[in-house]
Amino acid sequence: MARNGFKILDCDLHVCEPIDLWQRYMSRAYRDDAPVGRPLEHRPFHDLNMLHRGETYSPYGRFDSTIEDEEAGFVHLARRHGRYEQFCEFQRRGWGPDTQIEAMDVEGIDAAVLFPSLA
Repeated sequence: MARNGFKILDCDLHVCEPIDLWQRYMSRAYRDDAPVGRPLEHRPFHDLNMLHRGETYSPYGRFDSTIEDEEAGFVHLARRHGRYEQFCEFQRRGWGPDTQIEAMDVEGIDAAVLFPSLA
């Protein structure tokens, strides 16, 4: 899917971790102090917020756990960039690897380096 003969590489693509990532893979000795994924109603499949030592964290930093404003994050960006329907479909499908490939195809990306969002 090269553009003008050049392959397109995204060197900063992010993935969403499962909400039980830390409980599933952390050593037993440290599991009690591990972060816990906080799925929000509109993001039930993946972890964009986590609870650690009584504090809630998001990709935007620490925040009051009583505030769950979806317009402050990725839904707002999806709407602004005309990708809301695609976002909702990928959300419904659980943000699996297939959705990552589809999104790359839509954007014309040939290869990507993936990073965790919170881990």
